[in-house]
Amino acid sequence: MEQDVFISYSSKNKQTAGEICQILEQKKIKCWIAPRDILHGEEYGNIIPVAIKKARVFIIVFSEYAQLSRWVKSETLIAFDSGKIIIPFKIDETQPIGQMEMYLKGSHWIDAYPNIEQSYENLVKDVHALLLNRKTDLLAISKKKTNKPILYIVIFLALLSIIIYLSRTAKDLISTENTEIINAPNATIATTNINFKVNNNILYECVLTGNVEGYDYEIELNKDQQCIELTDQRDFDGDGLIDALICNIRACGGNAISNSFFFVSYGGTGYFKKSAEFGDCWNEPVIEIWNNQWSVIVESNNVGRNPEKKNFVKERYIFKDGKAVLVETMSKGKVAVLHEIKASVFHNGNENEEKYIYFDLDGDNKQDVIVCTYWDRWDSIFWEVRFGNGITTAPSLGCDRIGILDSKTNGVNNIVCGSDDVLTWNGKEYLGKD
Repeated sequence: MEQDVFISYSSKNKQTAGEICQILEQKKIKCWIAPRDILHGEEYGNIIPVAIKKARVFIIVFSEYAQLSRWVKSETLIAFDSGKIIIPFKIDETQPIGQMEMYLKGSHWIDAYPNIEQSYENLVKDVHALLLNRKTDLLAISKKKTNKPILYIVIFLALLSIIIYLSRTAKDLISTENTEIINAPNATIATTNINFKVNNNILYECVLTGNVEGYDYEIELNKDQQCIELTDQRDFDGDGLIDALICNIRACGGNAISNSFFFVSYGGTGYFKKSAEFGDCWNEPVIEIWNNQWSVIVESNNVGRNPEKKNFVKERYIFKDGKAVLVETMSKGKVAVLHEIKASVFHNGNENEEKYIYFDLDGDNKQDVIVCTYWDRWDSIFWEVRFGNGITTAPSLGCDRIGILDSKTNGVNNIVCGSDDVLTWNGKEYLGKD
């Protein structure tokens, strides 16, 4: 079924995305939004590309979190390649960089920050106008008797659009001619012109190439490295040659699997070397100078069952002698709580049980209860709060630990999810910082 609008957003901005969907549908504009429009058992990677191509307008709720989201990047790429009308709805001060800058550069932005709710009306007007223009164009093209001068104009505009598209595609190719190559303080000056590129025009079918002095070499990947992304390229090891940092998207269209990284370097005479994979990461890595050379920091929160690693670990790697070398490890502490339940209590045959924390959260001398159930796939706790006065709230948030803090907001104890994600009571429900 064809929809008017596809809404792309980071899960961190789901409230804003939901409000946009509700307002548009109140104006009789049909929307497609996940997860509402995905049936149980359907794969996101199969359904989303089809939904984007069937939509007439693509709205991206753009924010710091959208900039970092691989799903939002992939969805925006599909919309860009499909020639969809893209409306970025900007809800914070973040500016697009990298791939997102290329995809959104030619789009008409709605700068909703800081008055987001007041910008909804402008969004509705723009979508209405775009849909009306699209329908008018379709009616004009469908007429059997076409005026020849108009036909020539349509052909001219179509050719012009192709030229513009090709020029935009050319800008997508990261080259050393238009990209500043950043050298670490101890690096020598590069004497060989090397440029890495990932061809991901087809979702989840990627080819890694290295261009050396104008010649393209396809770099062989392992069977489990078929969904990759070029994270960065620079002289990581200080030998004067450009290296690549590659992200292996191990879920490859699914979920529940974090990403890893590996380095690729040029070995001379057409040979390329790959390091072993490192990291266990859901977020973008941080690249910074450490001890006078480039380093890569990856952060793992160890989602899922993996008792061999600590939760919330930052690891710093450098690229040395063709290897990713771990040089520093930082472990994250946990906020102290009054009472808590950990996901580990559901292990060893307790997966189907409910666990409870009894506590007077709102200070009305009535016993409240936090009811916890287990999600085995992510080794996480789903939970809901049942107040003694009859109010019930169930945040759609999985946590490896639920705890009650001594601090309060609006007279109700704050709750911590995981190590230090604090949720506060707004009078109706518990909400996080974002």
